[in-house]
Amino acid sequence: MSNLTRLAEKTGNDLVATGIGLETISNLLCADGREYRISAADLNGLHHAALALAAYVKAMGYDLAIAVETMNDGGVK
Repeated sequence: MSNLTRLAEKTGNDLVATGIGLETISNLLCADGREYRISAADLNGLHHAALALAAYVKAMGYDLAIAVETMNDGGVK
């Protein structure tokens, strides 16, 4: 298995897990139309979690893009 294939597999798994987490966060922020009793501190924590997950997804995307670019330049087999 090539390095790029391993990275793509790991990135895919990480993106699925992140998507599940983001979906849960959005539901807790009432995106599903239901109301939840969330304290101001918990709401603040959810906002920060969403921001952290977004940063994580962007970093994974950059890593994958760099790996593909490196492969296209002949550096990764």
